Amino acid sequence: MTATTISPDTTATVPLRQAVRTIPTTRLIRVELRKMFNTRSGSWMLISIGLLSVLATCAVIIFAPDDAVTYESFATAIGFPMSVILPIIAILGVTSEWSQRSGLTTFTLVPSRGRVIGAKAIATFLVGMAIGFTLGVVLRNSAAAIVGYFVVSLVLPGILALLAQVRSWFADLQPWIDWNYTQVALFENDTDTAREWAMLASTTGIWIALPLVIGLLFLRRSEVK
Repeated sequence: MTATTISPDTTATVPLRQAVRTIPTTRLIRVELRKMFNTRSGSWMLISIGLLSVLATCAVIIFAPDDAVTYESFATAIGFPMSVILPIIAILGVTSEWSQRSGLTTFTLVPSRGRVIGAKAIATFLVGMAIGFTLGVVLRNSAAAIVGYFVVSLVLPGILALLAQVRSWFADLQPWIDWNYTQVALFENDTDTAREWAMLASTTGIWIALPLVIGLLFLRRSEVK
């Protein structure tokens, strides 16, 4: 009877593991843009912008006096539906990862939350939806963020304007804390001054930058269900 011995010098061939390439940021941005607009809710949002813009234009032609039928009137009528609906698309683009369970897929394919949120941020800022993106990051719930958006955009400006009328000390403070006020003052004024830009920077820091930083800190630690 013979025994077979194996030389200790014998080594098995181990296949080399291929290096895993990360998904490029440009592809993430394209995916996030597609997720915002190439969905059922996103498509209907875009359709509603088109329909409301046509209705607003017809309303200007039918109801506005002749001296008010100007390029500015039409631009305002067309721009209003976009300014209202586009931030809602940004809200849904962020909150869907937490409220519609798509985050389990998103963060499995791209584990780095910072890269995903960064791609969402670039996608939303390309179409001017900063306030919606900020509310989505802070609240991470579609219904709460949409309600918060209408409060910030429609309710709060009226409250601040009323407060400025009844309290003289607040009238001087309003331009520095009221984001809607400073935007209107800046874009309607023919002579832009450094003071107006400073006011816009102040209100942007209060309503965009500071909440966004706080929201990002909580978002990186929040549980995805």
